[in-house]
Amino acid sequence: MVLSGHVHNYQRTCEVFKNTCVPRAADGSSQAPVWIVNGNAGQWLSTAEPVIPPFFEAVAIEHGYLRHHVNQTTLFAEVHPLHACTMCCEP
Repeated sequence: MVLSGHVHNYQRTCEVFKNTCVPRAADGSSQAPVWIVNGNAGQWLSTAEPVIPPFFEAVAIEHGYLRHHVNQTTLFAEVHPLHACTMCCEP
């Protein structure tokens, strides 16, 4: 998983390699990284790209934050919007 910020919205990809979603292995393990942009905690919000790439699983143009739950084997992220979503896309 790659976590980053700066674009002022929330974006999440599938497990992606060379702009293509990669299925999980037979044992359920990931074969490519998931990219998460979490820049929606403050400032003004950025609009989505004119064309949302097919490997994006979610885009949210709203203020909010992520809460992570981590142990030795699992990382789980919860998205918490502050208000009703003004524009959410699931391509």
